[in-house]
Amino acid sequence: MSLIICCALSVVCLACAGRAHAAKFEIIALPDTENYVDPISNAWVMEAQTQWIVDQKATENIVFVSQLGDLLHYDEVNEIVPAKAMFDLLDGGLPDAVVPYSVSKGNHDGSSQFDDNFGYARYKDYSWYGDGDHTTVDSFQTNNHYQIFSAEGYEFLHINLVKGPDENVLAWAQTVVDANLGKPTIISTHSYLDNEDNIPARGGTGDAIWNGLVKDNPQIFMTLSAHKHRTPASAHLLSENTAGKPVLQILADFEDYRGPTGETDSGYLSRVIFDPAAKTISVKTFSPTYTAVPWLTDPGHQYSHPAEFLTQMNGVASRPIGVVTAFEAWQITHFGTSTAAEAGPGLDPDFDGMANLLEYALGKDPNVSDQPAGNFEAGVITFTKGAGARDDVTYTILESDDLGVTDPWEAVTPDVNDANEISYTLPLDKDALFVRLKVNLAE
Repeated sequence: MSLIICCALSVVCLACAGRAHAAKFEIIALPDTENYVDPISNAWVMEAQTQWIVDQKATENIVFVSQLGDLLHYDEVNEIVPAKAMFDLLDGGLPDAVVPYSVSKGNHDGSSQFDDNFGYARYKDYSWYGDGDHTTVDSFQTNNHYQIFSAEGYEFLHINLVKGPDENVLAWAQTVVDANLGKPTIISTHSYLDNEDNIPARGGTGDAIWNGLVKDNPQIFMTLSAHKHRTPASAHLLSENTAGKPVLQILADFEDYRGPTGETDSGYLSRVIFDPAAKTISVKTFSPTYTAVPWLTDPGHQYSHPAEFLTQMNGVASRPIGVVTAFEAWQITHFGTSTAAEAGPGLDPDFDGMANLLEYALGKDPNVSDQPAGNFEAGVITFTKGAGARDDVTYTILESDDLGVTDPWEAVTPDVNDANEISYTLPLDKDALFVRLKVNLAE
C-alpha cells in the first residue's frame, strides 16, 4: 500500500455567533447642497432630506450620514442658517444625536461660516466622535475628523477629509487607521472620483488619496465623494488595493440634475445599503422630495456588489464590538496585527504548504517553514493540536482512494480526538490511500 498525506485547509468560517440573521443597514451620502442655499428659495430641500433621515432612521436602519462637501455656495451668513438647520435635525437636541454624521469641507466652504459651525466644537461631546486633526488648524475649527459607529454587530471607522488633503492630513489619517486596526473603514472627501465621458476614474486628488492612504490599508473598503457633476450624476469604480481586495469608490453629485421642467431642487441622495444576509453592498439613488421621480434606476444610479462582510470585510475579520477572537490574537502575536497583508487565514507566508489557519490549528509558527504537519508511525497518522486545545477549531480526517476524483472524500472515525491530538489507523487493504486533515474555524 502506498500512502500520501494531504493537509488541506477547509472553508474558513469567521462568522460570529448571532450574526447569521443580521438586518440590513444604511449609510446616507448627501452630496453638494450648494444649489439648495443659492437660491435660498431651495433651502427647504435640505431640511426635507435630513427630516426624512430622522423619520426613517428606525424603519430603514440608517446608521450614519456623510455630507460630502460644498454644503454652502458662497459661504455667506444667509446660507449658513438653513445649513445649520439641516444638521440640527440630526442633532435632535439629544445627548448623542439622532444618528452619527459628518460634514466634509468642500471648495465652496472656504471661510469662517463653515469653520465656525462645522468644526471640532460641534461634535466633541458625542460618544461616536473620535477626534479632529489638531495639527494643521485651530482646534476649534478642525476640518478633518473621524467617527466610530456600529451597525448589526460591526464597528466601523469613518474618516472625513478636506478637499485636496495634503501629506500632513494624510499622515494624520494614517495615525487614525493605525489606532483603529481591524475596523472596516470608509473615507469621505469632497473630491476623489470623476465621471467624465461616463468613464469613472480618479483624478489627481483621488490618486493622491489612493496612493497616500487607501491602497496600503486593507481595512479601507469604501470611499465616498462628490464635486464632479456629470451625467449620470452618480458613478463608481472598483479597484484592488495592495492586498488584492476590492475598494468600492462611490461618486454622487446631483447639483446639476434637472427635472423635466429644469428644477434644481431634486433632493436626490445616495442610499448605501449593507445586506449581511445577501452579502452585498448596494447603492440606490432616491429623493424624499421629488415625488414625480423618487428613484433613479439606471445602472449609473443603482448598482450592487458582493461584500463578504459576514465573514470578512476586505480582509479584516469582523467581530462583535470589543471582542478579539483567539485566532485574531494569534494573528497579532505572529504578524503584529490581525489585518496584516500576510495574516489572512488562507495565506501561507512561509511557503511550507500549510495555510495560516492550519498552522494555528496545529500550533505551528506561520513564519517558519518545513515543519511537519503530522507524524506517521506504525500505520497510524497523528496530528498534534495547538496549545489550549483550540476550542474554536474542528478537526476532521478524510480519506479517498484517488483524491476525490471517483472516490469522494469521506470523514473517518479517528482513534483519538482529544484536547491534544487527532489520530487514525490506516486500513491495510488498500493499494493506495490519500489522507487529508480538514480544519474549520467554528462559529
